[in-house]
Amino acid sequence: MEEKDNKGDVLVTDGDLYEVSRGHARIIREALTHWKDSGLVSVEQYQRLNGSLKEVFNWKRIIFHFTWIAGCCFLISLAALFCNEFFIKLLKLASPEVKTVSSFFFGMVFTVAGFVFRRKAPSYLKMYAILLLLGCVFIGIGLGYLGKVLDFSWESIRYLLLSGCLIYGLIGWFGKSGMVWLFALVSFSGWLGCESGASFGTYWLGVSEPLRFMVLGSILVILAFWPKTGCFLEKREINGVTLAYGLLTLFTSLWFLSLFGVYSLDEAFRWSEKASEAELFVWAVVMAGVALMTLWEGVRHDRSMLIGFGSAFLGIELYTKYFEHFWDSMDKSLFFFFFGLSLLAVIAVIHRFKMKNAHTE
Repeated sequence: MEEKDNKGDVLVTDGDLYEVSRGHARIIREALTHWKDSGLVSVEQYQRLNGSLKEVFNWKRIIFHFTWIAGCCFLISLAALFCNEFFIKLLKLASPEVKTVSSFFFGMVFTVAGFVFRRKAPSYLKMYAILLLLGCVFIGIGLGYLGKVLDFSWESIRYLLLSGCLIYGLIGWFGKSGMVWLFALVSFSGWLGCESGASFGTYWLGVSEPLRFMVLGSILVILAFWPKTGCFLEKREINGVTLAYGLLTLFTSLWFLSLFGVYSLDEAFRWSEKASEAELFVWAVVMAGVALMTLWEGVRHDRSMLIGFGSAFLGIELYTKYFEHFWDSMDKSLFFFFFGLSLLAVIAVIHRFKMKNAHTE
């Protein structure tokens, strides 16, 4: 099919058509219209470029979302199976050894099926990720029963967590599955908390719990941001998950430090030792500085994840201190009045910043 202008000249053929979704086509056409009105492109160029756009239905996105909905249904079905009375009776009859072997067997079947499906299925069909996820769920169940078979004490759970971290990490790395990689990161965090004494001792190497996880979050963020390691993680399709989990761990740790200081959470909740106001203020400034830096980097590089984390935790820190210092000392009507007024001020600042950027451009 050929598209012609008013003079009968051929503007575009089927081979020149660029298939885009309806939303993207609208944005591109708005840009083309602006360039035509500004004189950056001629009318003929505008007609040729506009005619080269072909709106198509984004059926790949529909398949993607339906695939994950199917995966959620499978997980709900699995959870419902463990709540079935008949299945519960079968589990009671089976020995822990049988439960362990069968769990690992199903985990291996789903994992192998996931890797096979990943090789043969189209890239937009994420069914392999669901199979890998189901495999990891059964592997986790098997590790739990293995601890029961070996009669592990509560303190020995850290070995199971480390084993799960290694298994999930390998599956997530070679399977290019962000969800499974998240399992590995969560398992590693659990192992770090247990190994360093979060449940069995307050300090480890002289460092309290929030500081340990602050270091972990910082390392993950650096790995995701540093170009060499970031590109490497991007090839494995796990860079986004690593960055999100690192930011969440970093900011949550800084938030706890701004509330309780470097003391452990147990000591802080028992009020046996309190951090000084100066120390809490320093940690609050550190958290606000990191949030502002994250927000600035997000604006500079147009990364919505950084903007979201930076603005969210900056607001959490500011309003935590606001509640902490003014909730008891201020009348509640005035408290919420100034609270709402501060939100309007933030909106005004954002609007002014946006308008300033628009005029600059």
